[in-house]
Amino acid sequence: MFSKQFISTKQIFRAAALGMLIGLAGVGAFALFLITAKDSAEVPEATEKEETIEANAAPQQTARFYASQHGAFTTFDSASAFLAQNPTLNKAVVVQVADTFYVWSKVALAKLTEETVPASFSKSFQFSSNGCTKNAIADIPAYLQDENKLKNNFQANGKDAGLPEEWTSFIESIAPLSNDMNVIRLHALAQFYGENDCLKIQFDS
Repeated sequence: MFSKQFISTKQIFRAAALGMLIGLAGVGAFALFLITAKDSAEVPEATEKEETIEANAAPQQTARFYASQHGAFTTFDSASAFLAQNPTLNKAVVVQVADTFYVWSKVALAKLTEETVPASFSKSFQFSSNGCTKNAIADIPAYLQDENKLKNNFQANGKDAGLPEEWTSFIESIAPLSNDMNVIRLHALAQFYGENDCLKIQFDS
């Protein structure tokens, strides 16, 4: 003989509630898995973006200057020979741009109109640091526009933390040469332009 077992209504509700809780827990665990997987996938992208910003964080500077130009030569030796033949150019330098060697005696912020011996003319150019990744080098075009950066008064005012490491010692060494800021600017430009390939000179047409 078979015995008949009865399931009460309370047991039915309890089983239904338990099933609902189990189902919700499964859905929650699955959702948490998806969120974790998404975050893990996005981390490299965020890191790459941050590294790109850091690499391009250096300011990009371009400034116009005017050089007092006495000649242009195809070799450094010919430019040096020209300097040797003209003692009045004892403060001039040879600046190479592409395959040409220019003899300059000053670099100014405005067009130069003074008469010189030997004769010269004012040649305008753009000095840019668009390829520089170090802030200290990228800011050199701006430093060359600031006469305070070209004066040998670092002991009184303290060294600017943003300047290139060699800037202070170079300005101190060149200061006795002249009191003319256009001469100091020329030598500072030639020095750091010659040492840093990312600094560029482009002549105005």
